[in-house]
Amino acid sequence: MTEAVHKVDRSGLWPALWALAAGVLALGGAVAVALWQSGAQRQVLDAQQGRCEKGDPGACDALRSLCLKRNGDGCEALAESILASPPERRDVRDAMQLLSEACELRTRRACVRAGRKLLEGDGVAKDPAAAARLFDRGCELGAREACALREASK
Repeated sequence: MTEAVHKVDRSGLWPALWALAAGVLALGGAVAVALWQSGAQRQVLDAQQGRCEKGDPGACDALRSLCLKRNGDGCEALAESILASPPERRDVRDAMQLLSEACELRTRRACVRAGRKLLEGDGVAKDPAAAARLFDRGCELGAREACALREASK
């Protein structure tokens, strides 16, 4: 009896490995660009927020436009602008609505900020149940502070 030698055809292996390597590099590059853009976006939002706090209606309108386009960071920045504005221009109810919207749009800092205000009654009526819901959402999104506040408020 003769033993059959089985040859494995590996001619397609190298192109597949090169394609895999190219895919990994492309994915890494896309992640790097996304991180760079998010940092640049944060700088723009911070600048808009600062101008809005000083009473620039164009900056406030730009933040509101971002929020209407379902950008949680834009909603949060506008809310913080409102809360930092002089008392005669401060609408805490609007700011709380914006923070809640930002929380729903996955901005965890907004969940913590709105929950704290409701828990402490800071400019709004105390509402521990609503605060707990915001802390739950923040905790789901990975905000450790929200998790700790949720546990402490039970």
